[in-house]
Amino acid sequence: MRTDDEAGKKCYETAIRLLARREHSRFELSRKLTYKGHETQQIDAVLDELELHNLQSDLRFSQSLIRARKSKGYGPLYIRHYLREKGVNSQIIESALDFNDMSWQKVLKDTAVKKFGEAKPADFKQKTRQMNFLMRRGFSTQQIRDFFNR
Repeated sequence: MRTDDEAGKKCYETAIRLLARREHSRFELSRKLTYKGHETQQIDAVLDELELHNLQSDLRFSQSLIRARKSKGYGPLYIRHYLREKGVNSQIIESALDFNDMSWQKVLKDTAVKKFGEAKPADFKQKTRQMNFLMRRGFSTQQIRDFFNR
């Protein structure tokens, strides 16, 4: 990036302000900078420089988002879909999101207990309702089956 270019400086400063608030994916930053009226060439140069200096990282963004969503009771399928919407590369998603991690079972259990309480479902209709809720939260059918079989 040419720092003597006034428009380039503004684009860089805007990107830094956005990153100071929270992590952003490259795609998100690009979209926001475009919306603010910066040119594509400037945006690409700024984003390359930010990545070079490790000020913006899709991997770090993914890890941060996974921690936040996991703490709110969302499963790996929901999180993977959300990260794809944010423009994160599939390889980065798979490396950051460990589907075989046993902590997903704890998240699933905590989510189910918070929503439905400790008691087992009384009948098939109630069990189906609970399973559908957990599926919408992004847990796989295998994870849900394992939970109900314990």
